[in-house]
Amino acid sequence: MYVNGSHQKTNVYGAYTLTGKFHYKFVERQISQKTIAFFERLRKIYKKIVFIIDKACWHTSKAVENYIQQHKENIKVFFFPTATPEMNPVEECWRQTRNTITANTAFDTVQDLKKALRSSWNKQMFQHKIINYLGS
Repeated sequence: MYVNGSHQKTNVYGAYTLTGKFHYKFVERQISQKTIAFFERLRKIYKKIVFIIDKACWHTSKAVENYIQQHKENIKVFFFPTATPEMNPVEECWRQTRNTITANTAFDTVQDLKKALRSSWNKQMFQHKIINYLGS
């Protein structure tokens, strides 16, 4: 996500639970080490996790593959088919975020953007059911 009128930006990892809870982490770049850190953070919250993720290179690297293998008793990973964002409920989270927070809004700094995103994501649940995406 970019700050309007500048080259400043932030990237976000996001995970959406069956109950509608949205977990997120701001990062400078989406890379394997950050993916592992995000997975590890969620692993500390939830005993068993099933990730259904896209095939971005930071999700499919050897380092991430090794991490998943090391935690195979607690983590299962499935991949969406290539080029199918409509199957991914996190994409709907991004769409709702654009519509309610970032569309037609100019943020002066990355910190202002992050503050607006945190405020929204921490107090509202997204308005779609993940179950609707299973079996699409």
